[in-house]
Amino acid sequence: MIKIKLNDVLLKDNIIYCLVIDLENNNIETFGNKDELKYDGLLKTHFYDMDTIYNLNDFLERQQLPKLFKQGEVVCIICKPQSDIIVGLLYHEERNFMECYKSVKEINLIW
Repeated sequence: MIKIKLNDVLLKDNIIYCLVIDLENNNIETFGNKDELKYDGLLKTHFYDMDTIYNLNDFLERQQLPKLFKQGEVVCIICKPQSDIIVGLLYHEERNFMECYKSVKEINLIW
């Protein structure tokens, strides 16, 4: 079910790179090409390795989701469609942070 919804999001919202992390199995699936991102700082900050991802998960437990991070033109949306699944969506966006956040809320409703 997640893959069907994810495919819709990837196509509709021009997602360049996506990670789906299954915390229960320590499995990371990726879609797209991370080399197409203008900056990889957000990718490294949040998804560098499993320790980083577990720290991210601990942080997300206390947060309102989705989380939105922006570095220049690169946006990273982080969602948790299930308690043991983290989804990271990265794409380019020229709109300001608040305009991005409105569209991110719509993406989060898909889960």
